[in-house]
Amino acid sequence: MITVANVLTYRGDMRRAAYVGRPTIYGNPFRLGRVVARDDVQDRQNAIVQFHEYWYAPAQTALRDRARRELVDIDVVLCWCFPLPCHAGVIAEFLNARPESTLPQA
Repeated sequence: MITVANVLTYRGDMRRAAYVGRPTIYGNPFRLGRVVARDDVQDRQNAIVQFHEYWYAPAQTALRDRARRELVDIDVVLCWCFPLPCHAGVIAEFLNARPESTLPQA
């Protein structure tokens, strides 16, 4: 079971961990505090929802396949946000899912 931890406070085996924040290929391109519409600032939950949609988009099949290959032997994904909710939770959830259930139901 892959979990999420904070990159700064994680004290486990780094050989079994993967950093998924910026600037890695797995980083969330949706930034907090960015103005997304007139007088509407991006909040944390919205950034996670957008990342979820991005991650599961058909155009990101290669990225998901790469994650399955590269992150196969890890126990934890690391990000700066944890323990706050963040995109790393989406990645961990994906990696913990069975391959046939990795795409959201239509």
